[in-house]
Amino acid sequence: MNKSEQAISLFNEEKFDEAEQLALEMFEADSQSVNAVDILAAIYLRTNNLNFLKNINKSRLDLIRKLAVFLTDLQTYEQAAFFYEKAIEIDKNDIIGLNNLALMYEQLDNLDKAKLVYEKSIRVKENYPALYNLGVLARKQKNISLSKICLKKALNFEPENPYANYSLGMTYLMEKDFEKGYPYFLKRPVRNADGLKNFWDGKAYKDKTILVFCEYGLGDGIMFSRYFPFLKDYFANVKVCCNAALHSVFRASFEGIEFVNSIETDYDYCVFSMNLPCFLKMDFSQIPFADGYLKADEEKVAQYKEKYFDTNNKKIGIFYIGGELEKRNAKYRRITLRELAKLFDIPSAKFYSFQKDDVLNELAEFPQLVDLGKTFGDFSDTAAAMKNLDILITIDSAPVHLSGALGIKTFLMLPYFSEWRWFLDESQTLWYNSVELFRQQTPCEWQGVVDKIYDKLV
Repeated sequence: MNKSEQAISLFNEEKFDEAEQLALEMFEADSQSVNAVDILAAIYLRTNNLNFLKNINKSRLDLIRKLAVFLTDLQTYEQAAFFYEKAIEIDKNDIIGLNNLALMYEQLDNLDKAKLVYEKSIRVKENYPALYNLGVLARKQKNISLSKICLKKALNFEPENPYANYSLGMTYLMEKDFEKGYPYFLKRPVRNADGLKNFWDGKAYKDKTILVFCEYGLGDGIMFSRYFPFLKDYFANVKVCCNAALHSVFRASFEGIEFVNSIETDYDYCVFSMNLPCFLKMDFSQIPFADGYLKADEEKVAQYKEKYFDTNNKKIGIFYIGGELEKRNAKYRRITLRELAKLFDIPSAKFYSFQKDDVLNELAEFPQLVDLGKTFGDFSDTAAAMKNLDILITIDSAPVHLSGALGIKTFLMLPYFSEWRWFLDESQTLWYNSVELFRQQTPCEWQGVVDKIYDKLV
């Protein structure tokens, strides 16, 4: 039995001191030993004793850092923060460790403490990671002036960095500063766009074909689809590459435009969909079709009405989890059904879940909700069901863009630090006349939002 197997056996027998000593010996012999770090991290997690460091020599800074990284990967942020703190006790000028510690505090929603640590890193030495992260954090805290200062300094280090450009652009756009914001916003990182060529310069080419590439999420595709028809004034043919789930509702809404699944198609010029306002010279004072621009399949609307909506009660849809759960800010785009439960007791109201996947297995606890999500194949189904609603209540995700584009009355629940597109502290939005905004007044606190919506409904 080798040392790794012995350490695991001792761990299983809950002989943690002995297991730790063996793992430390393994690390002394090979500082790249993944098994040693795994076993040590397992000990600290299992014992839930963050002071179980008595056997680790504080000079072993490399081991403490590796444990911090390993625990970060496990998303055990409190434990990771502890080890970053220990590392910084040893090396007070470790700007990378300081930045990583601040990121852990952000994950733990201790934003004020994160800000202080980023500032400490910058005092040690101005550096791109701390300036960038503090610029993003300042925008979250609605400190727009600080966000601009930090992100501009970050760009002094890396002028072409797409993330810093994107972030500075969003900071300006939050204040509706289209002219200053969009030049930075145009430089944002774009996924799955390799192979695109001949980017449009904004001029008219009446005998040519343009391909619009819908980058980012489904909601972004819906939001910026309002600009598709204007391209007919510039090009003979317009093609749009977007998620196949949008094709049916887009084809029903935009005549004379071809929708494709891949960029492997014939075209002369291309453009990203989120760049269209800039190239079409339509700033925030000229947002088109705020009353709605998408159409639902009337036959499907009637089918949903007959099967699910034949009631005199007020028909209210809910959507409560958006985005990919593992992403950094996904937790701010969700609310639990338990937090919404107060609404479900409103008399003369029937509630419908528009959540396609019950990823947290919450629906079973609320049998009074009609689960429509399981009936949706693509967005034409979702649109047809929405057209039967009196109100949709949703977090910030694709459904708010679909309902707004359909002209359906919508209550949008926003976190304290919402995306640039909802601007700063407004209750209405320029993008959709039918959408009303309900913002958290305190980070991560939904009760006040739910109470305001309740008062609106009763």
